[in-house]
Amino acid sequence: TQHRIFGVSNEIDFASVLEAGEVVDRAIKRTTIEGLHVMPAGPSVQSPSELLNSSTMAEMLDVLGRQYDHIVIDTPPVAKVDDARIVAASCDATLLVVRADKANRKLVEDARDRLSAVGARILGVVLNDISDNGGSGLGGLQGLLRSESREKEQQDSADDVLHHASVRPVSGSGRVM
Repeated sequence: TQHRIFGVSNEIDFASVLEAGEVVDRAIKRTTIEGLHVMPAGPSVQSPSELLNSSTMAEMLDVLGRQYDHIVIDTPPVAKVDDARIVAASCDATLLVVRADKANRKLVEDARDRLSAVGARILGVVLNDISDNGGSGLGGLQGLLRSESREKEQQDSADDVLHHASVRPVSGSGRVM
């Protein structure tokens, strides 16, 4: 849906880069937001796990990493397919996006554990679709993502945490993929 949100073509996309060997630069689309580019996902493919684990994926991330300050990869839900775990294992950091009206503590804990099992560095949680009545059913989320190692990170200086998470500071071109 990202191509519709940003009003860009999805003729050449992420799937065609991985599956058909399309040139990465042809799949990247400029948006109306300064410094933000999008690569639409494309249609569903036969074996997404194989493509995400491929050398082509690793090469594409290397190419994009040299062109952009930050790369944000939107994946399907953690519990439905392995795609999110595969991608998280090859990224510097992971944000867990939780839909307030659909998730509960057990689902969030399971997602956290699945991501942690592949070595994902979880930076935090984005809570979306919060209703006005405040009844999200997610009471007690405070501290949910903390483990002993995360608690130690929080005690370290901000520089140490950023370095540990391999998050680059916003500088340079400011371009985001």
